[in-house]
Amino acid sequence: INAQREVQQLERQCLSLRHAKKTDVNALYHYRFMLEEYRLSLFAQTLKTLKPVSSKRLNELYEKLL
Repeated sequence: INAQREVQQLERQCLSLRHAKKTDVNALYHYRFMLEEYRLSLFAQTLKTLKPVSSKRLNELYEKLL
């Protein structure tokens, strides 16, 4: 349940970036891709991710894009 809440919080961050007019489309795409990879790492671990991803990395990217 904690992982699900964490993903929901990261999804809210993604939405806030989407509504921010200054957010670059490519940067938003990158954040969304990382979010999907993170979701895979939590809920479908046997599939593996292309690159290392974590909530910390997503939060750092979010702060950079604000």
